[in-house]
Amino acid sequence: MDAGANEPWIPDFSEDSPWRWEWWKVGLEAEDLFITIEANDAAYEAKNVEDFYARLALRRDERL
Repeated sequence: MDAGANEPWIPDFSEDSPWRWEWWKVGLEAEDLFITIEANDAAYEAKNVEDFYARLALRRDERL
C-alpha cells in the first residue's frame, strides 16, 4: 500500500496555476479552498475579510 495514498491532494498555487485564488486577501490559507470552503469568486470580489464573509453569508442564504 502506498504511504501517500491517504494524503489529501493539494494543487499547485503558483502564479500561473488555474487553482490560484486570492486567499491572502481574506486571511485564509491557499488550501482552505479545497479543505474547508469553496469560495473562489467571493474571495476574488471581496475588498477585505469582512466583505468576504458577508458574501459567503449571502450565498448561504440564497441556497437556503
